[in-house]
Amino acid sequence: MDLQLKGKKALVMGSSTGLGRAVAESLIAEGVEVILCSRSNDKLQIAVKETGAKAGITADLSEAGASKDLIEKAIKILGGQIFARQADVDEISRDENVVRILGMNIGHDRIEGCTD
Repeated sequence: MDLQLKGKKALVMGSSTGLGRAVAESLIAEGVEVILCSRSNDKLQIAVKETGAKAGITADLSEAGASKDLIEKAIKILGGQIFARQADVDEISRDENVVRILGMNIGHDRIEGCTD
C-alpha cells in the first residue's frame, strides 16, 4: 500500500515491541525515516537493528519532562514532520497504572487532579 509517506520523518514511542514496533515497521516499509523510543535500551537496540530505523532513543515517558527531552533529541536527529505516539504499560488493573498511562498520553500537567 502506498500511503504517500516516503521521505517523511516519524518518532514512534513504545516501539521496541508490540503495537509500537508494528507501527514503526509499517512506517519504515512506507519509506519513512523512523526513530524508535523505548524504556528498555537493550530491546530498543535490537529493534533498531532489526527494523532498520534511523535511531533509537531510550526514555521513560512516565517521568516528568521526559517527553520534552525526547522530542528535542528527535528533532536534533530528524527534524520533525510527523509524530506517532503510542505508550502503554504492562498492567492497567491498578489505579496508579491508569493515571500513569494518561500521563504518558495526554501529559502529566493535565491530569494532576485525577489522582485524588
